Amino acid sequence: LGCAFVSSDDGVTQGGFNSAGVACDWVAPFNDPWTPDQSLPPVHGSPTQRLLEDCKSVDDAIAFFRRYNEPSVATGHILVADSTGASVIIGSTFDGLRIERSKKSRGFGFGAATLARALADSPTVTPANGLAILDACRQSGPTPTQYATIYDLRSGDIVVSPHAEKSEAVTLNLSAELAKGTHYYEIPKLRTQRNAPPPPLLGSMERLLFADLQPIPDRDPRQRAHFESVIRAWREGTMESRDYTPDFWREVIPDEYRDDGTLVWALSSQDVDILASMMALTPEARQKAEALFAGLPQETQDEFGSPNKLLATLFLGDIPAEPVATGVQVLGPKRQDPDDMEMETLIAFSDGTTKTTDYALQRQGDGSWSARILPGLVDRWARTITGTPASSADVKR
Repeated sequence: LGCAFVSSDDGVTQGGFNSAGVACDWVAPFNDPWTPDQSLPPVHGSPTQRLLEDCKSVDDAIAFFRRYNEPSVATGHILVADSTGASVIIGSTFDGLRIERSKKSRGFGFGAATLARALADSPTVTPANGLAILDACRQSGPTPTQYATIYDLRSGDIVVSPHAEKSEAVTLNLSAELAKGTHYYEIPKLRTQRNAPPPPLLGSMERLLFADLQPIPDRDPRQRAHFESVIRAWREGTMESRDYTPDFWREVIPDEYRDDGTLVWALSSQDVDILASMMALTPEARQKAEALFAGLPQETQDEFGSPNKLLATLFLGDIPAEPVATGVQVLGPKRQDPDDMEMETLIAFSDGTTKTTDYALQRQGDGSWSARILPGLVDRWARTITGTPASSADVKR
């Protein structure tokens, strides 16, 4: 099928439209549970490109994601629509895909509430009305909306609106653009570039970037297998700190695990260093922790390095090693003040069971959230080290 793709500067396809009248786009980030089905093959190349090249309907798109082991549905949700008016939102759950079909106008993501209010007025379906709604839904701040697109799934028209000052929307037609051969436009320069000979694709935009490369001899199967496991873990959101240097490990943590979610990442990956850096001890708890650390033998102090790393190790010791935690889903705050929050999480284990756990968080000066450690919790961990029986005065974390 002929396609028009929309991508960022790095060439990663984020959405698009094909000649069968199917359009799609993603909303991210999400932190959905994901259990990979190793019996299914991975998508070869970009899942968005493969979907639009192969699918002629919403049903085809659903079948596409059921046919492949594609972890991107855990970190992003995709909306697919076809020319019949049908649409589907696809994400993931603990036991597979989450499929939400509809025949009504809808949307989700940052501007969902604004969109719902606009659709409640039953506006006439025109590009101008659509652009006005999208403009009202635009995200500002450090990661603002860069553009808006409208696809006419029957005529093949594509309306592109760069969200820059004094920029006007530009209308393209898929059939007319396909007749020009493979090419691309820069959205900020679309109005001028469309009247000039279209430039060929950049290397990062090629359909299958490595398809023409010849494999080299496999001289070290163990290294190759390890590299493949690291890449597979990255795709499936199951990366392990032992595969990275400590500094780079912090860089590769996905954006969806930042702030309060970084705590979830540290818990699920059993990362002592990250958890230690995220502990916010009350003054009394800090005093107790330092006294506990100072009372340990010197070799034990050398092993842990700091009171925070000692507490982080004890904190993780509260999480059972078996069954293994296979997924963590943030259910949301049960209680939240400007600087304090009680976050509810659902943890899935390898034996099929789940457990709901609450964590007390405290906002730091940079806006991030850290685990709030109270004196009673330090006392309980101290009893773990000394072997003193626990009492009913223990407080939950």
